[in-house]
Amino acid sequence: MSQKTKAYNHLLCSFCLAITILTSLFTAFEIAFQPPPAAARTLTGYSLASNRLDPAPAIASPPSFFIQATRIATYYLPLIFKNPQPLFWDDFSDDKSGWPIGQDSSCTSAYDGGRFRLTVDNDEECFRFAPPAKAERVFGTFEVSLYHSEGPSSDAFLGLYFNGDGGSKQYIFRIRPNVSTSTCPNGGQWELRRRWIESNGNKRDDLIHRTCEAQMKRGYGSENINTIRAKHTNTGQIILHINNKQVLLFNESSDSAPELTGQGTGLYARAPSDKDIVVKYDDFKVYTLANSP
Repeated sequence: MSQKTKAYNHLLCSFCLAITILTSLFTAFEIAFQPPPAAARTLTGYSLASNRLDPAPAIASPPSFFIQATRIATYYLPLIFKNPQPLFWDDFSDDKSGWPIGQDSSCTSAYDGGRFRLTVDNDEECFRFAPPAKAERVFGTFEVSLYHSEGPSSDAFLGLYFNGDGGSKQYIFRIRPNVSTSTCPNGGQWELRRRWIESNGNKRDDLIHRTCEAQMKRGYGSENINTIRAKHTNTGQIILHINNKQVLLFNESSDSAPELTGQGTGLYARAPSDKDIVVKYDDFKVYTLANSP
């Protein structure tokens, strides 16, 4: 009899403990889903058309977890879209990433401690193409950071090319950061060129636009690095940026020359007639249109 009594008391205690735990959980659950007054006021709606407060709805305020999720969406989603990821990105830290190296009749190219270096012979142009197939695009965004390293000159050009199709067809976006101050009192000069071939075989080298840009950094060495970006859209627009500032929006429809649709892209430099120059590049990026900066 004594054993039955003990067993009964033990069962009763266990039942009471279970009831207490369930009651506590229910209370905590109810409190958690009861929003504070400040949160309820924060979520009061607005009429976008009239810019006035909407009448207060006769429904309960959303639970706190919904408010948290709303705040997360508000604070973090814009950051995702402000930091688009490139389709191709080379910071030149890997000297086996595939860029052409060595010497030709115009220049010598090499990896150089986390940069890519072009040593361009006097009065010559140098092109080096981006190696992987995924970097080749008709429409997209093309970006690189670059600086004039050696061979001081007011007539040295450095930049990138895109929509390349052989040696005579491409757009060239190039800067002249150390142009004479009589030409550009502040900053440097930039230009966009289109090279193409007419039906009769005549080679064209058209200047689309050239002007000064005060935001461009002058000087030599890595402390005077500039970042240039060219976007070619499938609606026939070319949009250029220098150091995140838009400097050109050009519509192909406004020009009689053909829109170029080659896919090649890469690095470009031109030396003046009187001396060799060294140009260095970093962070070459290619974006799809859907994920362009």
